[in-house]
Amino acid sequence: MPLDRDLPPHDSPDTARRRDDRRLAFRRALWRCRVLVVALCCGLAATVVVHALRPAPLPTVPVVVTARDVPAGHRLTGADLRVARVPAALAPTVSLRAERSARGRVTGVALPAGTVVVPSVVAAGELTSVAPAGRVVVAVPLDASARGIVSPGVRVDLLAPGVTGAAYVARDALVLAGSGHAGAGGSAASGADADDSGTPAVVALRPEEAEALAGLPDGSRLTAALVP
Repeated sequence: MPLDRDLPPHDSPDTARRRDDRRLAFRRALWRCRVLVVALCCGLAATVVVHALRPAPLPTVPVVVTARDVPAGHRLTGADLRVARVPAALAPTVSLRAERSARGRVTGVALPAGTVVVPSVVAAGELTSVAPAGRVVVAVPLDASARGIVSPGVRVDLLAPGVTGAAYVARDALVLAGSGHAGAGGSAASGADADDSGTPAVVALRPEEAEALAGLPDGSRLTAALVP
C-alpha cells in the first residue's frame, strides 16, 4: 500500500507563485499605508487619553434671569423671565430660583437681558404703592448693628464699609419694612442665618442710589444711620 496517499497534495509551481505574489502585494500595501496606520493608532490613543483626563462637569443650580431688557420700575411678568442653570460657585447667594418667586415684583434698576434676578434689585409689589414719588423699592442687606434702629417709617442714610472708611450709598432713604417683614423676599432671616446674610430691610431709594447698591459686591452689608 502506498505510504503517501494521506499526505496533502503538493501545490503546482504556478499556484505557489500566485500565493507568494499575493502575500508580497499585501506586505507592500501595508508598508505603503504605514503612515496612515500609525496616525490612526495615535489618534485613537489621544482620544482615549483626553476622555480619561476630561474633568467632571461642574455642579449647576437654577437661577432666574431676565429674558429681555427690563427698565427700572417695571413689574415683572413671565415673558420677562426665564430660568437658566449656572455653576453653583458663580450663582449669587440670594438669587431667586423659580420664576414664580420673581413674577409681580418691581425692578429697582434697569436690568439687561440675561441678568440674574436677586432680591436687592426687585421688590414685592405691595410695598411700591407706599413709596414716595420718584423712588424705587429695594431690599437692602444690613449689618447686625442696624437691627434695633431700622423700622418702618424711619429715614436712614446707608453706608457701605470700605478699605478707607464707609462711603454713602444712599441718603434720606425711607424704610418701608424692617427685618421682620417678609413681603420683599420671603420669610425674614433670623438667628445665625441673619448674621450670615445681613439683616434685610426694604427701603425706597432714588434710582441712581439703587444702581450704586446693585454694583456692590455680592454679600455686602450696609450700615444704617438714622436721619433726625
